[in-house]
Amino acid sequence: MSRRKAQPGVRRGTALVTAIASGIMAAIVLAAAGCRPAPPASGTALRIASAPQPLPQPLPRPTPRPDDFVGSAACAACHEAISASFARSPMGLSLAAVGSEPVIETYPSAPVADRGREYVAERTDTGAVHHEIVRDTAGGVLCDLAEPVRFVLGSGELGRSYLVAHDGRLYQSPLGWYSGRDCWDLSPGYRGADGPRFERAIGDGCLACHAGRMEPSAAGPAVSARYGPAVFAEGAIGCERCHGPGGRHVAAMDGAAAGAPAGDPCIVNPAALDAPRREDVCNQCHLGGAALLPRFGRSLFDFRPGDRLEDTRVVLVREAASPNAADHRPVSHVEQMRASRCFRASDGRLGCTSCHDPHAAPPRADAGASHSARCATCHDAAACPLPVAERELPPAVGSCIHCHMPRQSADGVPHTALTDHTIRRRPGGTPDGPPAATVAAAFVPFDAAGDRLPAREVARARGLHLAGEALARRDPAAAEAAESFLVPGAARVGDPAAVVAALGDDVESLAAVAALAEAAGRTEVAAACHERVLAIDPEDEQALVFLAATLGRAGRLAGAIELADRLVAAHPAIAAHHRLRGRILAAAGRPGDATAAARAAIDRDPSATDLRRWLAGGLRRAGRDGEAAAEERRADAIETATRGRGAGDRGAAQGAGPAAASSTVSD
Repeated sequence: MSRRKAQPGVRRGTALVTAIASGIMAAIVLAAAGCRPAPPASGTALRIASAPQPLPQPLPRPTPRPDDFVGSAACAACHEAISASFARSPMGLSLAAVGSEPVIETYPSAPVADRGREYVAERTDTGAVHHEIVRDTAGGVLCDLAEPVRFVLGSGELGRSYLVAHDGRLYQSPLGWYSGRDCWDLSPGYRGADGPRFERAIGDGCLACHAGRMEPSAAGPAVSARYGPAVFAEGAIGCERCHGPGGRHVAAMDGAAAGAPAGDPCIVNPAALDAPRREDVCNQCHLGGAALLPRFGRSLFDFRPGDRLEDTRVVLVREAASPNAADHRPVSHVEQMRASRCFRASDGRLGCTSCHDPHAAPPRADAGASHSARCATCHDAAACPLPVAERELPPAVGSCIHCHMPRQSADGVPHTALTDHTIRRRPGGTPDGPPAATVAAAFVPFDAAGDRLPAREVARARGLHLAGEALARRDPAAAEAAESFLVPGAARVGDPAAVVAALGDDVESLAAVAALAEAAGRTEVAAACHERVLAIDPEDEQALVFLAATLGRAGRLAGAIELADRLVAAHPAIAAHHRLRGRILAAAGRPGDATAAARAAIDRDPSATDLRRWLAGGLRRAGRDGEAAAEERRADAIETATRGRGAGDRGAAQGAGPAAASSTVSD
């Protein structure tokens, strides 16, 4: 499911999206099991709000952030050398449109096989295309889902991911490039029977650390996870990410050049900030924690240099956090460094820029010497217990970081190694911080931010994080605890109106409570929350899916069709939405429209054998036996090629399997 805005400019994080998306699958199962007319469940009073009344807000909406951005090109006019250096750094190469990036990959790729499918990348005269191909036993192509790639994400230092664009929304390709092995392979998280393939939505949670700025959609800031036609106002990370919006600074400098008083240049030099604010400039992207939740009314893009991190987000970390020796997540560098003896002995003075130049990265061949020189600013090289001759032997060749900050495999990222920032005193030893066994299960805001945040913000962040965990684990006790954080006690009486009133227009919390309520069988509360979400964001994917499926199950097919139409109009790239619409149309006695919806789903998921059999059944009933037989033969061949696994079974798991299809297409 998509990462969409909890409020204008706010999108929910990956774990919560995945958990909430799994929470709405039960509704799809019920709808797909027939969508036949049936009396509403006892006590259920579903409604679609057309003109909702203003509701109270549990938290005040913050004021907009300064946004007088001018782009990095404006900075280069006065800072040419440093701008050119930064543009060649990994941050300056973090994202590019296909065709403008340096090509480091091998094209065409060798096929990457997974579950009877092949994934292939090719370069064309106009760009790049990624394919998902299913072949028959003779090697002939049974289906080929070809997706033009629009953007390349990542500098290539470790690897690259690739983004497909549909209607202002971004999705990740299953294929990734791994620089460490110079090879193509599936992106992390794609292996397994339930892989999202070309439907993994990419929103602010990823882009805030890989892109400069987004182009807003003409649909307005409340519309979920949709961007403007260009998608990016500035592709790669730019100067203003670390120095703040430059409009007033450029105007002041232009005035000074013309002889007018310069006034306040209004630009941030991170080196002049106090240590916590200086580090938070880096932490905005390099601190992941256990969960990262934008504050109410804020976006991950709302951070401005000079802020504290908690001004825009709540980062939850383990209480008394010390990273496990085996924890090498790509964004855990900050937590690792803070567990090191070096950091603790520095009284907080050690930071990212103590060792890293933000405007340039040394060539890989020079990195060891460069970082060793940084170590020498605090440590006397003579203190190293190894003889000089031994230190100079390969592979260390005099490098401090080879022994004390070794590169190790990144959890969940194949072919990739990251630098261990725990700065171990003895090579191969455990981190110098408290042992992993002492790490408590509780999660607290990073850097004691809970002492500076409103209690309601902390409770909200804990509730959203716990809701995702509860839904992923199907844990009723955790779900109850999550709801106790999200909904004030006076409203926790099961009354839908009271719950909605307590949450106001906090879409993130409304969506989480809706998913928790649905998992507990409290359809009225789930429906009320989703209706409120739609009143704020009329394209919200999860709300549209839930309400369309639930109305279909209740036999209220006119309302279900209206919502399903809105769903596929807003999210046309998702095959499951077309199949849900098709089943609702079939239940409403509109076989022609249902068949068209099935074809639209097959266009997006051509290896879905259950859809092909469903379509074949409808064609036979329409007297089109030849077409039906062709679809059945194609389905048989695809099932043989994929050994009965993959998209067809993924659809069945979502409640859209062959049995459900055959029972509804004839209606």
